[in-house]
Amino acid sequence: MLTNQIEKKLKDTFEYNLFSKKSAIEVTKNIISAEQLDDYLFTMIDRNILTSFEDIPGVYQFTKINNDLGIPITIKATRDELVEYLYLDNNTGYVYGNSVLKNLGLSTQMPQEEYIATKRTSKMIIKDIENYTYNVKPVKIKSINKENIRLLQIIDTLLLPGILSDDGETKERILEKLVTFALSTLNSFEEVTEITSNYSRQEEERLEDIGFFDEVDKQQSISF
Repeated sequence: MLTNQIEKKLKDTFEYNLFSKKSAIEVTKNIISAEQLDDYLFTMIDRNILTSFEDIPGVYQFTKINNDLGIPITIKATRDELVEYLYLDNNTGYVYGNSVLKNLGLSTQMPQEEYIATKRTSKMIIKDIENYTYNVKPVKIKSINKENIRLLQIIDTLLLPGILSDDGETKERILEKLVTFALSTLNSFEEVTEITSNYSRQEEERLEDIGFFDEVDKQQSISF
């Protein structure tokens, strides 16, 4: 039966991982047309073989059932897993903003929205996923890696309006810790100049006004 053949092909390829309609078309192109695939996907969803996501059309996952509690419970991707799949996996993006402050112990506030920079968009968008708001923007550089990702997170965090307290002592303490975190994985201090050169002059001036470059210079002198 063709339905079983398509189901097996997709499940062998994606298992229980998230996958896009585009990927499904590519995997099944030697079996059926893209137009025909739509009908089979809907059939599998109706039979609870496949799960779709209301806020993210065109993304699917094979349904996994957990019977450990004696009743069947459908397990599907969490909101964080969906966001990772859409914007962050394989070094395509990063989170910045209040979440970074909270993760570093510099804020106790629970973020009301998330900020993400990613290669997977060419313009600023606002995306609601499961009643949570994500502000998504394009990244400034071509390559995100484990050495520069912390610096990118901190630069974009500092550029958010009102992210630092106006209290002088508190602001200086937070800035020092943020810069320490930003520099902790760099191979050289020259990378700061290389990365910030991708930002606009206005953004560089904003970083200068905040004291970012002064703090980088201060920590660079201490490290030698």
